Amino acid sequence: MKSAARLLSGAAVGMLTATATACLMELHTRARPGAGRRAGLLRAGRSTGSPSGG
Repeated sequence: MKSAARLLSGAAVGMLTATATACLMELHTRARPGAGRRAGLLRAGRSTGSPSGG
């Protein structure tokens, strides 16, 4: 029972992180149309736990 709860919790956090990253990217693109791909790469690194996210 405990492992099922952990699995469900992990899946929920994963979906929330992906949604938040997509939302932030959309807002950033609207605010700075010429910013390029660098911000997207940094956000992808941050969402995967990479230290490149700052």
